[in-house]
Amino acid sequence: MNRHDRRAWILVAAALVAICGATLVIHNRAAVSAPAADRLVPLSAEVHTAYHEFWAAWLAASARSDPDLPALSARAANPYLEVLRANLDASRQQNRVVKGTVGHGIRGMYDFGSWYRVVDCVDVTQWTIYDRATERRIKQALERPNQLGATTFERVDGTWKATHGQILGECP
Repeated sequence: MNRHDRRAWILVAAALVAICGATLVIHNRAAVSAPAADRLVPLSAEVHTAYHEFWAAWLAASARSDPDLPALSARAANPYLEVLRANLDASRQQNRVVKGTVGHGIRGMYDFGSWYRVVDCVDVTQWTIYDRATERRIKQALERPNQLGATTFERVDGTWKATHGQILGECP
């Protein structure tokens, strides 16, 4: 693997961590595996809307490597917002953007009463890295399997926002 392939893979790995969740974010809610009921339930209409609005904002920010895109801060809050912005800033410094589509296979959510954890099989196979200046696709060294991710949503200033994320592994 040459130096450019390694750098491209590092960017892909960073993007996967950011899009599917950052296990490095330490928070009492990140450590909780499941609610007492220990079962997934269908997403409520509010959480479903918030989840898709978060992804729309994340895709838009990634396509521009823009950590300051207002739509992102409208749909994500700290500590997760800091992780996403750091990823976007690194992409911008490397003159990279990530474009394409992301598929979702939402499994459901855990309902903790005042906050929710959405579990989704995220298909990132069509979401790829490009050179920002030339708009050429960057060859990616490794295949990226679908990732089972969990995104936590909490009310922040009256709006449902993504506050934590975590990669749970490959989709079963």
